[in-house]
Amino acid sequence: MKQVLIVDDERLTVEGLRLLVNWKSYDAEVCAVAFDGTTALQKIKMFHPDIVFTDIRMPGMNGLELIQQAKKEFPDTIFIIISGYNDFEYIRKALRFGVTDYVDKPASVEKIDEVMRHISTALAERDVCQQKFGISKWKTKIKQIMEQLIMRKSVSEQDVLLVEEQNNNYLAGDEFFLTSAIEFSDLSTELETCLEKWCMQLSHAGLMPFVFPDGKNKYLLVVLQKPARSTLENLMKSTFGSYTEVTECMISVGIGNAYHGFLGFLQSVKEARRALEYAKFFDEPLAIAREIEYQTFLPTELLGYEADIAFYMRMGDRKEVLHQVRDITAVFLKNNLSPELFCHECLQMVYLGLTVCRETGEDFLIEQKSVFLPHIEIQRCMTLTEIALWVEDVFAQMLDWMEQKKARQSRKTVYRAKEYIDLHYQEPITLGMLSEMSHMYPTYFSVVFKEQFGKTYVKYLNEVRMNQAKTLLCETSMKVKEVSAQVGYLNDQYFCNKFKSYYGCTPEQFRLSKKERENKK
Repeated sequence: MKQVLIVDDERLTVEGLRLLVNWKSYDAEVCAVAFDGTTALQKIKMFHPDIVFTDIRMPGMNGLELIQQAKKEFPDTIFIIISGYNDFEYIRKALRFGVTDYVDKPASVEKIDEVMRHISTALAERDVCQQKFGISKWKTKIKQIMEQLIMRKSVSEQDVLLVEEQNNNYLAGDEFFLTSAIEFSDLSTELETCLEKWCMQLSHAGLMPFVFPDGKNKYLLVVLQKPARSTLENLMKSTFGSYTEVTECMISVGIGNAYHGFLGFLQSVKEARRALEYAKFFDEPLAIAREIEYQTFLPTELLGYEADIAFYMRMGDRKEVLHQVRDITAVFLKNNLSPELFCHECLQMVYLGLTVCRETGEDFLIEQKSVFLPHIEIQRCMTLTEIALWVEDVFAQMLDWMEQKKARQSRKTVYRAKEYIDLHYQEPITLGMLSEMSHMYPTYFSVVFKEQFGKTYVKYLNEVRMNQAKTLLCETSMKVKEVSAQVGYLNDQYFCNKFKSYYGCTPEQFRLSKKERENKK
């Protein structure tokens, strides 16, 4: 039975929680109560509770000090904060110490029930996880192999076979690797705690997480075993979302697909890194590989090479597209493909490029001055090297054509989207909505909008909302929460953080300084 400790300097709160909550329904019981932090720490050492509900503001040792001290000796103890309305700064600090959740005062039975349901599920899953992954040597060996693969070092075949055999014993041969690439704009101890929290949540969900450095302020978060996609994505969104709201630091995340075995692991890493670059380019917090790649267009033999071409074409990166084309044809030549297979793969690349061209809403082939049939044109080439040069030339022509389309027809379309933002900034606006309105593929719309206005649609939308917020703060007596809702932000705390990042002060400070300037006049 799970042991619960309740800590609060208000006896009414303590007795209410102890008597009104049906603890037995969660296979739990209140082992002790305390009315100050010092006594609570003694009770923790005496009873070793699984769960501690604690107030923050208490005489003597406060809740934060209690959590910090207790975690040193009892790191697995789950802490739930019972907080007051003005405790936001304390809650932010508590997150750094590994607090699982918090309950606003007055703490209702319904809220405690909700928290206990989540905790019971997490503890049950953690127990299963600990049983399944109980051999530390096995876990260490898996991490060592992944680290070597990431660093492109050679891996002993014997080590891989040994780990695969252990995988069969502990995972019934059902091991999958799913990778997320994460980048922080400004790494701090608080944000490193964010990674630890992700790992803890994933462990509680019955998964095995690993974290690897991947460059400046970058990390790879690898999950072993196949999780439900929504589980991982929702964990990412909720966790990093809560941290960006209280830290003002931007976090970008790219999620790859789940693959079986160590070879699949490398593909997941590659996809996660590419998704991260996509997220950063379009000023989005999260990008998922399966949503920005269309592998149905790609031959499996190329292991994702053509996905890179399609990706950079949509991004409008001419230099990188031609670089990818040259690299791929060089690989074909190096591996001595038969002429038939070489021609087939080159045509696959060209037709992929034509497919991306059609995402503009028009057809590259139809607009050529003379009839252009790739499967006929390729036969005019006499050698494999000539075919490789022909493929590069065709891509150069397609890129020129796409650039012209952006400069002509797309300009009016994105201006209409910009006008829509100007008129409807207070409403929910998404990339899907704007691209559908513009009759464009979402990624293509993003590229055109950024090239036309020098910023992403997200950044432009935020600027419009911030300008409107300034106007409302200056010209009305609306509360900050009302201003936030009026300009399209449902979370007023997020609005305040965003406002400060734009103007260097909070909305209240901005309004006050405006009044002071007017009074001086």
